[in-house]
Amino acid sequence: MPLEWSYLFMAETTAKLETEFFTHIFRRYSMEKNIKETMELIASLKGLLEVVAKVMEDGKVGITDIRYVPSAIANLRAGLVGIKNIPVEVKDLTNEELQEIVTALVDLGMSAYEKFAELPAVEA
Repeated sequence: MPLEWSYLFMAETTAKLETEFFTHIFRRYSMEKNIKETMELIASLKGLLEVVAKVMEDGKVGITDIRYVPSAIANLRAGLVGIKNIPVEVKDLTNEELQEIVTALVDLGMSAYEKFAELPAVEA
């Protein structure tokens, strides 16, 4: 291989490696902790859960519980704003992101259990 080709091959290989490296770094940087919308949806569900628990505290759902509707709507709206971005976020999850999501979902489930396990049955 002539010397010029050798330099050309090295330059091309180096450029390709640099491109792959920076693409990897950019992708990693842009995807890292990029589960914002997913986590916001889980947080809004937790907020909605708190509102439902307040409504059910007395065991009755009545007209007086209407005061909780704005809070419920605000919680739901906060989570639904970026819902269309969630499939993109979860497409390439890292182990850390997956663990964070699973932890948040387990926490949501535990909160639901704690809030509703001892509530009286709802009267219509």
